[in-house]
Amino acid sequence: MHIRARATLLALASALAACAGAGPSKPLPPTLGGGKGSEFGNYAATAAGTVTIDGQRCYVWNWDRPFAPGKVLRYRSASCPSTEFPGRFIAIDLDHSIVPLAESDLRFETAP
Repeated sequence: MHIRARATLLALASALAACAGAGPSKPLPPTLGGGKGSEFGNYAATAAGTVTIDGQRCYVWNWDRPFAPGKVLRYRSASCPSTEFPGRFIAIDLDHSIVPLAESDLRFETAP
C-alpha cells in the first residue's frame, strides 16, 4: 500500500506540474474568427436591477452573447446572499432568451 500511495502522489505531482505551465499567454478578445458567444472569448455581465427570492434581495445580472445577426442570447442570473456562508453570495439561474441587439449592451461593442 505504501508503494501505491507513493506512486499516486508522484503521478499527481507530475500532472500538477504539467498544468502549471498551461494557459493563455494573453487575454482573448471578446470575438475572434467569427466565433459566437464566449467560444473564443468572453463578455462582461451588466447589472439589471434587483429581485426578491426567498425573502432575500438579490442583484440581477444580464450575460449577453452574440447569437445571430441582430440577435443576442441573454442569460439572466441573480446574485443572492448565502444563508449557509454569511458574507458570500450564490448565483441562481433565472432564465434565458433571445433579444434584439438593440436591447443589449452589446450594441455598443465594435465589430472586430
